[in-house]
Amino acid sequence: MDENAKSIRILCPKLVLSKTGLQWLIGSPFFQPLTVVSTLRCIHNDSSSPDYNRESDDLRTLLPKGFNVIGALIIKNSDVEKKNAGEAVDAARRLRKLLSGEAELRNSVTIGAVADSVTGDVQFFVSRSEKPAGIKTVDFVLYDDNPEKYVWEKGCLIRCELPIKLPFYYPVNSISGDFL
Repeated sequence: MDENAKSIRILCPKLVLSKTGLQWLIGSPFFQPLTVVSTLRCIHNDSSSPDYNRESDDLRTLLPKGFNVIGALIIKNSDVEKKNAGEAVDAARRLRKLLSGEAELRNSVTIGAVADSVTGDVQFFVSRSEKPAGIKTVDFVLYDDNPEKYVWEKGCLIRCELPIKLPFYYPVNSISGDFL
C-alpha cells in the first residue's frame, strides 16, 4: 500500500451522521488521492442493503463531472469495525463499478469508514483489493480547518474552453490607431 493510503484529508466542514445508514464519500481526481470533498446519504436503501441500480442512476445526475464516489461511510452500533468497514468498501466498490460501467476496478484505493451511532466516532480504513484481508486502518485523518482555501489552491472546479468572438470597436474619426 502506498504512503498516500496512510492518510485521509476531509474537506467537509463536518461529517453529517444520521442514526444508521450509509453515506457515499465523494472525491475528485483534481485533488490529492483520498481527499473527501463531500458526502451524500444513500437515497435508495431497501431494508438492509442499497438498491445499487437506482442509486447509481441518481448519482450520475447529482454528481458534477470530475467528482466520483471514492468510498462509503457506514453508521452502525457495533464493535466489529473491520467487518463493517468491509461492508462499506464492498458497497462503494459495487456502486463505483455501476457508475463507471467497468467490470473490474483496477488499481484504485477505496475508503471504508465506520461511525459509531452512539458516540459518533469515525474510524477510517482503506482497501486496494476486493479481499477482506486487504483492508488497512488509516493512521492519520486530517480534518481541514479551511477547506475553501484548499479547494481554491489545489483544485480545479471549472475547466472549459469557450470559442468567443469579440467585436472590435474603434472610433470612426481616429484612423491612425492612437486609441490602442
